[in-house]
Amino acid sequence: MTPSPDGGSAPGSGAGADVAADSFSVSHILLATDGSPGAEAAAAHAVALAARTDATLHVLAVVDDRHADSFSTEQMRRRERTRAAMEGEEATATAARRATAAGVHALTAVEEGRPASVIADYAAEVGVDVVVVGTHGRTGLDRFLLGSVAEAVVDAVDAAVLAVPTVEGPDPTPDYRRHLLAVGSDGSADRAADAAVSLAAAYDAEVTALSVVDERFARPSALRTSLESAARESVRAVAVDAAERGVSVDTVVETGVPATRVLDAAEDGVDLVVVGGRGRRGLDAVPLGSVARRVVRRSRVPVLVVRGENRRKS
Repeated sequence: MTPSPDGGSAPGSGAGADVAADSFSVSHILLATDGSPGAEAAAAHAVALAARTDATLHVLAVVDDRHADSFSTEQMRRRERTRAAMEGEEATATAARRATAAGVHALTAVEEGRPASVIADYAAEVGVDVVVVGTHGRTGLDRFLLGSVAEAVVDAVDAAVLAVPTVEGPDPTPDYRRHLLAVGSDGSADRAADAAVSLAAAYDAEVTALSVVDERFARPSALRTSLESAARESVRAVAVDAAERGVSVDTVVETGVPATRVLDAAEDGVDLVVVGGRGRRGLDAVPLGSVARRVVRRSRVPVLVVRGENRRKS
């Protein structure tokens, strides 16, 4: 996979490949695009994030080989691959022009294969910190439906994934001034908190750390009391760590259905939701948590899913 530079270096080079895995920072961002309105919304966020963090933006379009293989003759399959590749070139070039206009260094590539797998392989090869995908893409049997692979990308990659919903009307200028951190109890919680606080520092943003005690498991009352105490300690720890880094965090503990409470809170003027995605990918992977999955599916604001580990290619 060799990106076409709008100026730049090949995968695996640059500062991003040397950053320690135990601290969340952004040096390389990967935008997956198919040129659809959903991908355009994602591009706006990818470019804005790259500009804010001084990161290199990689723009990747994937020609889904399953679509071409559905045609009956080899000539038709070649024609379909050529058409799809041309659309991919156009989509990546459009996003790269947007990045250049914002002063962001961009690399482009068009690959063929299964979208989620290609995106994951590219991200691993480059050492990407954040993958940006739209949650709705083109429709039709001959189109790469970006939304259908968004969750698969979250499951497949080690990097954090920024899932961006499609917006009505002109793309707003992304400005993450109010962050909602969903504080969980699994192994991804610390890294998600680190990401939320790091981005809040970059954006001078407000952060609310929300921990929800699942009402389905909060009986009897003694157990509920214990769970609420643990939740308060979790959000307090986030606030203490953030204060040491100059970021103020409001803490909230609620009881209810976690995903529902997070989605409700996200409606209150929040610009970015940060959730933990659990485990790492591969044979020993832990699937995307049910709370994170539901939030990604239903949120009307961008959701950053952060795994408990982010292993870079050395």
